[in-house]
Amino acid sequence: MLHVPGRSTNTGDHAGREAVVGFVVKAATLSQGTLKLHVHRVLADDEAAVALATYTATRPDREVPLENNLAHVITMRDGRIAESWLHSRDQYEVDAFWGE
Repeated sequence: MLHVPGRSTNTGDHAGREAVVGFVVKAATLSQGTLKLHVHRVLADDEAAVALATYTATRPDREVPLENNLAHVITMRDGRIAESWLHSRDQYEVDAFWGE
């Protein structure tokens, strides 16, 4: 389960592999392939992981590009991702960029 906070059409809970892939595909489509992720650090053990990253994207219908710092918090179960949460530096900026 991927939990994506915010108030745009791509937010909410995404359960299962297909839903999570759909979330990523929608973001890639809206940004016309400009979505880029730079992972700075990963802290992990057998039960949890945190990835600190920055992602950038542009959209043809937006004047301002997005540059967002992100903490991706993951719960592991049996060596696999069981749940994950995205936490953005500025959720209002993220919502304005991804909103319809």
